[in-house]
Amino acid sequence: MSLRRTTTALAAAGLLATVAALPAQASAPERTVETLEFTLAEHPYFSEVCGFPVSVHVWGEFLVRTWTDEEGAAVRELRHFKFRSESSANGKTVRGVTMGPETAVFHPDGSATVHIRGIVTRVVSGEGTVKLAWGSGLTLWPADGSEDVVLEPTGGPEDLQPFCDYLAP
Repeated sequence: MSLRRTTTALAAAGLLATVAALPAQASAPERTVETLEFTLAEHPYFSEVCGFPVSVHVWGEFLVRTWTDEEGAAVRELRHFKFRSESSANGKTVRGVTMGPETAVFHPDGSATVHIRGIVTRVVSGEGTVKLAWGSGLTLWPADGSEDVVLEPTGGPEDLQPFCDYLAP
C-alpha cells in the first residue's frame, strides 16, 4: 500500500472515530407557520395620540421553530414574523410593515423570557417611511398568565405627528 493511501486510510479512520465519539445531536426543531389577521375599528394608542379614530387592519405570519426536551415540552422557540398593516382614518390609508425575530426560552416554572428584535415602519404620503418602533426588547411571560412584565423596552415609538397629520380630516 502506498504512503498516500495509508495516510488517507488513517485520516479517514481517525475522522470516523472522532465522529463516533461525538454526543448524539438533539432532534431537529419542529417547524410551523402561524397566520394572524385582525382589524381594530379604533386602535387605542393611535386614536388617542391623533385625537380622532384610527382603524388598523393587520395580516401576516410567524415562521416558528420549536425545540423540545425529552418529554416533548417546549424549551425554546424562534419566531420570525412579518406583518403588513393598513391604518385608516378620514378616507386616507397608511401602509406599514412589521418584521423581525423573537426568541422565547421556556422555564421549568412555566414562565418564559421573550427577546424581541425588529422594526415597525409606516409609509406616509409626502413624508416617506416613518419608523414607529425599532430595536430590541425583553419581556417575561409569567407562569400564572398575569400581565407580561417588560424587562427591557424596545426602542419605542417615534414621533407620530407625520402619521396623524396625514390621516387628519
